[in-house]
Amino acid sequence: MSPGALTSAFAQPWTLTDFELPAQDDRAQNLGLWRDEELVGYAIGMVESSTFHLANLAVDKQYQRQGWGSRLLLAALERAEERGCSLCRLEVRRSNAAAQKMYRKFGFAVDGIRRRFYTKPAEDAWLFSRPLSGANPNIGRR
Repeated sequence: MSPGALTSAFAQPWTLTDFELPAQDDRAQNLGLWRDEELVGYAIGMVESSTFHLANLAVDKQYQRQGWGSRLLLAALERAEERGCSLCRLEVRRSNAAAQKMYRKFGFAVDGIRRRFYTKPAEDAWLFSRPLSGANPNIGRR
């Protein structure tokens, strides 16, 4: 299954080219969540100096709300720390309350807005960030 099979997770999913570019970049971090031979989730980001930019995190709708997104996020943050990052940044659609709730649960806070960042439909993005390097040992604990 290709990453494009997870199109139901986004209003405007990434194209195959969007996935190919980070796959060829040494700064990229690409994680997949597989069930048997089916890709059911992924987290893709880019290491930019000491900052990790989480560009895309998705879980197929039938696997959402089962903790898989949280596991992908924690794995991505752990790997970013291992690569020397001290901060993680990301964007979330203003209307995506479920994603915002998950990121807040793991210590992310809104620190800006990008007007009309998303298209189809046009929508603002909330900018979230969170320090890494063990800044909050309780992050991720239930």
